[in-house]
Amino acid sequence: MNAKKELARNATENGKFDPREVKTEQKTEAEAQAKAEPQAQPQKEPVEVEPVKTVDAVFTAEQRRRSLKQLNQLDAKLTWLQNKQDELNTFEISNEGTKESIVLSNASGFRFEVTNTQIIHEVLELLRNQVETKISETQKDIATFNF
Repeated sequence: MNAKKELARNATENGKFDPREVKTEQKTEAEAQAKAEPQAQPQKEPVEVEPVKTVDAVFTAEQRRRSLKQLNQLDAKLTWLQNKQDELNTFEISNEGTKESIVLSNASGFRFEVTNTQIIHEVLELLRNQVETKISETQKDIATFNF
């Protein structure tokens, strides 16, 4: 503080007063005080690094090839399901309400036919829901597929 008073007294005696000189003096004192008190720096936690593992290139290529096959199978399944959904939509659109029937048959040649409109409607609803569920599951499997 004495330095400031002396600086101000000298400035007024000389007829020249420059406030920048006072600020400079204050800045210098503040800098000296900051240097005297070291700032506490946050402690850094050590980072653990895993050692690099070497991978056999042949295994990686073979694994990728198998993964690609699996992804292609999922793609084929999705395409098949989407085609079945289109067929079901076409069947529902062409449904007249008078001459529809659903026929079930097995490998032994047994056949079961339904012509009741209400039953056909319920079966179509069940089929539509199942196909949509399978499409969603397959799309999720493709989206989350890991090579």
